[in-house]
Amino acid sequence: MIIELAQRNNIPLVLTVNPYPVSEEEQMKYNTIADIVAEYNVPFLNYCLNSDEIGLDYGSDFASMGHMNQIGSTKFTRWVADYLKPTYAIPDHRGEAEYSSYDIMVTDYYSNVADAELMTCMDAWDYLDRIKRSELMVIITVNNRFDDSTVRDYFEMKMADNWGIMYDDISPNSVFIIDEDTLINSWHDNDSLSYSKTVCDHYLSISKPEGELAYIEQDANNQKVAEENVNIMIFNKYTGKFVENIDISSEGTIIR
Repeated sequence: MIIELAQRNNIPLVLTVNPYPVSEEEQMKYNTIADIVAEYNVPFLNYCLNSDEIGLDYGSDFASMGHMNQIGSTKFTRWVADYLKPTYAIPDHRGEAEYSSYDIMVTDYYSNVADAELMTCMDAWDYLDRIKRSELMVIITVNNRFDDSTVRDYFEMKMADNWGIMYDDISPNSVFIIDEDTLINSWHDNDSLSYSKTVCDHYLSISKPEGELAYIEQDANNQKVAEENVNIMIFNKYTGKFVENIDISSEGTIIR
């Protein structure tokens, strides 16, 4: 038996059930397992019973009914770590040279998590704050400046606060390229442009005739731009991935 083998070799053992919407029949099986392992003083952590405490949302934190997505797995990992670290006095090896590969993996993981959270965000103003990340390249195309003055004011405030793009710079048919959280290029209504660059192994081409909306291609595939208001295209230069392409509606919501 695995429990007896582990105990003979002084190996601490913890049995867990990852959270998912468990059926009554399945829960009866887990109750039986809990009774068996209790005889050996082995912890049995059935996290199906702790979904609310962990803060899991079955609508947004799961890729399928039995598997968490990156957002859900991050919540769950933190919860498990909060149990394991004090219980078993697990040392912290962050910053140690022999564990440097883990530091790289963690950075990559959290960048992917931030992208996953971004792709669930529906509030435009929160979205504009979330893309203030040094690993992102962001292309913002403005078709018009919103009919609703409140929405327009919020958008202009975020552009100014986040990247120093002022009111007078935001005209219809303007394009802004933000790299490493810094505005590096901008074109306006009366400008014409032809811009190309390889980003994250993707070939990006932007062209804009004078007085017209920009035309964007990624790997020779046309990318939609906002027919009204604002379009945002995002690349993650750290992970090497194209993240997404969204519009901001006239009401200040995200359209995917």
